[in-house]
Amino acid sequence: MKNLGKLGLFLAILTLLIQGIAIQQATAQPLLISIKADGAVEGTSAIQRNDDLYTFTSNLEQASIVIEASNIVLDGAGFNLQGEIYAVNGNNVEIKNLKITSSATAIQIYGSNCKITNNEIQADYGGIRIRNTNNHIISGNKIDAKVEAGIAFGNSSYNTITENTIDTSIMVGGVDLVYSDYNTFSRNTIHFISLYKSSYNILDENNLPQGISIRNKSNNNEITENSIIDFNELTEKNFMSSGSITIERSEGNLVSSNTIVNSGGIFITTSSNNVFRNNAISTTGIGFEVSGDPQPSLSSFINDIDDSNTINGKKIYYLIDKSNLNITPSTYPNIGYLALVNCKQMTVENNHLNTQGIMLAWTTNAQITKNDLSNNHGKGIILNYASNNQITQNNINSNSEAGMRISYSDDNIISGNYITKNQEGLLLYYASNNTIKENKIADQDTGISLHGSSSNLICHNNFVNNTKQIYDVGWHGVNQPFPGLPLPSENVWDNGYQTGGNYWEDYSDKYPDAKESDNSGIWDTPYMIDESNKDNYPLIEPYIINLNVPEVSTPLPSPEERTTEEPTLIIIIALIVVVVFFSLGFIVYLKRRKNNQ
Repeated sequence: MKNLGKLGLFLAILTLLIQGIAIQQATAQPLLISIKADGAVEGTSAIQRNDDLYTFTSNLEQASIVIEASNIVLDGAGFNLQGEIYAVNGNNVEIKNLKITSSATAIQIYGSNCKITNNEIQADYGGIRIRNTNNHIISGNKIDAKVEAGIAFGNSSYNTITENTIDTSIMVGGVDLVYSDYNTFSRNTIHFISLYKSSYNILDENNLPQGISIRNKSNNNEITENSIIDFNELTEKNFMSSGSITIERSEGNLVSSNTIVNSGGIFITTSSNNVFRNNAISTTGIGFEVSGDPQPSLSSFINDIDDSNTINGKKIYYLIDKSNLNITPSTYPNIGYLALVNCKQMTVENNHLNTQGIMLAWTTNAQITKNDLSNNHGKGIILNYASNNQITQNNINSNSEAGMRISYSDDNIISGNYITKNQEGLLLYYASNNTIKENKIADQDTGISLHGSSSNLICHNNFVNNTKQIYDVGWHGVNQPFPGLPLPSENVWDNGYQTGGNYWEDYSDKYPDAKESDNSGIWDTPYMIDESNKDNYPLIEPYIINLNVPEVSTPLPSPEERTTEEPTLIIIIALIVVVVFFSLGFIVYLKRRKNNQ
């Protein structure tokens, strides 16, 4: 009963609170102000009219303004409007010098040829919304919107947006364009811009800390001379990816002379015939990537990207339809990223790629040999729809993702490589009939990851100190299928009794009672991977891998390790200078002493 009494008292208090809030809301209805089509002002005396000029004379609280008149100027004169300009229905209306604090969208424009200049807007929802109207000028404003965009354009074209500061919003970003063409953005600071089915726009000389997203048939836009610098100031206000130019399902865009600094880059997905020139990317992560749908077409990789584009000061080489080229440090110097698209009989050898790595797409009969692919952001080597290639005698070490990804690619030979200290050694994604042999696969979270990849020959490899030697995503679907997961992969893990299978460092732990079979160097018990995969003839000793590449036969030091060698040389030189200096000083001292005697 006592508890029931407390509950009744609580409900009574809650009812009174709800009633109080309802009364407060009822008494706090916004002041409705209209500037009529005939120019008359209704609802307030705080806006004074002088012909076509309307000037604030004091602050307005909880006010909602509707403008029906055309060819007028509304001058805030530095005063504050707590509320919104609910609708600008007139044409050729200018709103300037106004401070707006809004719990909704601060300004909504439905007329044409309007100007929004030198205002300060803080909105809990959106800053400026423009729908189905054209030819506006938005200049010199400071806009901070929290949910919707600072400026949202819907089916609105031929607008000019200059010298605004538009802060981040939670859901969309600084500016959102939908079905909006022929707009010009220049000299703004806008945290993020999103283009959706919007074409022929110009973005020039803007500061865009969180970058640009161009997607879904946003074609023929010009993105030039913008500064995209992420200062790692992401907070709970924004969850957008930062500091990048992203182009998705769009064509014919020009991306030129942009500067991208810190954690971003340029990412091109299922897009073709875009042009990239003179872009400088300085990044601490993946800085440049071209990809497609899970099953992309060749056209997704056909873009005009020349070596004027750089990543961390190194050149991006994006080669299309080439054949019989020998890519070495002398023929293609200072490689930051290398892509071979629809190429034939290419040779890539003796290169040091320590920034981004190599991609082969629809490329055949290439030889990737004797290269150092270490400390790259992302993957060391990517094969997309690439067949009959040989990846041999490379040092693939300490890359942030997979050492090698093989996607929809068949009949390749992966042999004689050191694949070590990557997140995962090899990732096979719907890849079949490849030969993976005589590789050291060591010191990774996963040695080989499989996703719908069968009929590969995997033998004579050394699996050493991997957290998981083999992982198959299809295992998660056994007896409990999940939509979209493939069946477990089935591969061949040995080359018969005569030559054996692979060396598994954890073999003795799994099979402590196993013995050597007839002095063959092969264990008498198979190494079980799953019910459909086993190495019938696991090797007792590591397979001898003849890498035969002196300059990369052992993993190169990381950049941090390499920097410790440079100070050593500097110290030696400094010591020599000090010795020479003191020797000369001592000689001068002796001469002076002799003269004094």
